[in-house]
Amino acid sequence: MIINLDLVGRAIAVVGDGSDAIYRAKKMAAEGALVTIFSDVINHAMLDDPSASPALSTIKIKGAGEIFTKGFLRRDLIAQFSMIVATDRNNEFNLKLAARTSRYNILLNTLDEPATCNFSHVAVKEPISGVEIAISTGGRSPAFASHLSRKINSTIGEVDREVFKAFVEVRQEVKRQGRSTFEVNWKEIAAEIERRHIQEVA
Repeated sequence: MIINLDLVGRAIAVVGDGSDAIYRAKKMAAEGALVTIFSDVINHAMLDDPSASPALSTIKIKGAGEIFTKGFLRRDLIAQFSMIVATDRNNEFNLKLAARTSRYNILLNTLDEPATCNFSHVAVKEPISGVEIAISTGGRSPAFASHLSRKINSTIGEVDREVFKAFVEVRQEVKRQGRSTFEVNWKEIAAEIERRHIQEVA
């Protein structure tokens, strides 16, 4: 099941040293999450220019060792987060993390290790501002999900953008009037825009 989470103001931990950790931290920070990266390798310079995206300046970076106490995960620290993403594909660490997070009902994703995940990322494309295409294989093949999302994304054209704009405007007007959107013939609106586009091209 694909859902869309509101991440604004949520404390999220990203544990890892590579590009996957950086990518996911930046994406979630851009959506308003309060992200902390636990890594001994990543530094703020690797996040790009914070002035280009104010959200990046909110990302905290702490040493990986801070989440351990004598080899054990710090439960007081883990409990502060509503979601944790571990990106280094360390099965031994991920098993410990899964056991700890399950006690606190924390969402956990360990990328390509479905056995230790309780949610999975989906391949997302945004062909039109405000419109997302999400593909999931339930963690069985992220590469295929990404391939298919790129393929679908490439089919979106200018007509689709016009249809989306028209749908948004019509919905706003219908809601303003206190009417139900079920009264609207959405297919006819799309068909009219498509007919107009064909005439303009001809």
